[in-house]
Amino acid sequence: MAFKHSSSFKRCATVCILVVSSLATVACSVTPNDEQSKDYSETTESADQSAPAYEPSLEGLLGRVDRINSNKLILLPHTPQLSAPLKAKLTAQIKAIKKAGANVGILMIDTETGQGLAYNAETQFYGASTIKGPYVVAINKFLADDVTEADETLMYNAIEASDNEAYIALRTNYGDDLFSFFADNANAPDIDREEYYPYLSTKELTALWAEMYDYFFLNPNDRAETTRDFFTSPYNSFIYQSLGDEYTTYTKPGWIDIDPIARNDAGIIETDDGTYLLAIMSTAFNEEEKLMDLTTTMDEIHQDLKEATSEVNAQKP
Repeated sequence: MAFKHSSSFKRCATVCILVVSSLATVACSVTPNDEQSKDYSETTESADQSAPAYEPSLEGLLGRVDRINSNKLILLPHTPQLSAPLKAKLTAQIKAIKKAGANVGILMIDTETGQGLAYNAETQFYGASTIKGPYVVAINKFLADDVTEADETLMYNAIEASDNEAYIALRTNYGDDLFSFFADNANAPDIDREEYYPYLSTKELTALWAEMYDYFFLNPNDRAETTRDFFTSPYNSFIYQSLGDEYTTYTKPGWIDIDPIARNDAGIIETDDGTYLLAIMSTAFNEEEKLMDLTTTMDEIHQDLKEATSEVNAQKP
C-alpha cells in the first residue's frame, strides 16, 4: 500500500502544535466495569491448546496473542505450567499493585517458541506516549524514502525523550492513515486511529510491538537499524531501568499523573535465553518500584519457561 506524502504536509505551525497538544491531554477516564475490576490473579487458565504449531513470524506472534480471550491469568498455547514459587510471587505483586488502588495488565510472549502468559490483557488502559513507538515505526516501515533529516530528529526526540511536540509534528506531517494501516497489519482494528493518545489493551499494545519486532528483525528495510536504535534507552522506561543493565532492550513507555492516570511500558527484550515481547499497562503512576519488581519477575518467568521447555525437548526421542 502506498501513502501519499506531499511536501505541503511538511509543516507544522506552532499554534497547531499547541492546540492539538492541549486537546491530547484532555480525555475521559474509563471506569472499569465489574468484570474488568475482578481479581483473577489466583486463577490460571490455559489458552486453546489446539492452536497450530508456532512459527516464529509476525503471523505466528499475532496468532498466539489473538487467542487471549480472558482477563484471567492465562498461559499461551503449549506453555509449561508456572512453578509454584513464581506463580505465588507474580500473584503477590499483582495484589500489591491492586492494594495500592491501581490496575495492571501484563502480556509476555517468547518470539522463538510463542510461549508466554497474560493477565488482565483485554482491559483498556490509557496508552499515553506508548503509541509514539508504533507510529514512528510505521513511518520508517512504509514511507522510508520520505524520511528527512528533520524527520529523523523529530522521531528520535519523540522516542528517546518522549517529546510530545515532536510526536505531534510527525502526526501532522504524516497523518492518521499511516497508523491505521499499521494497526490493521497488526490485527488491532479497534484502536482509535484519529486519537493521538488512544486507549488500548495490553493485548493490542503487544500486537503493535509484534509488528515492530517483525520490522526490526524479520523483515527490515534500510531504515530499520537506525529506527531500532531510537528505542534502546528511552526516558522513564521501567523495563529498561529493570533489565537494561543485563540485556539489550527496545522499549517505549508512556505515563501521565493526572486523569486519565497511566504508567505503561512495552518492548523487546533480548536475553541469553531468547527474545521476548513484554507489555505492562497500568494506572499505577506512583508505583514505579512495584512495576520494576513485576518486570523482573516476568523476566524470571521467561527464564523458567525456557528451562522447562528445554527439559521437555531433551526427553523427546
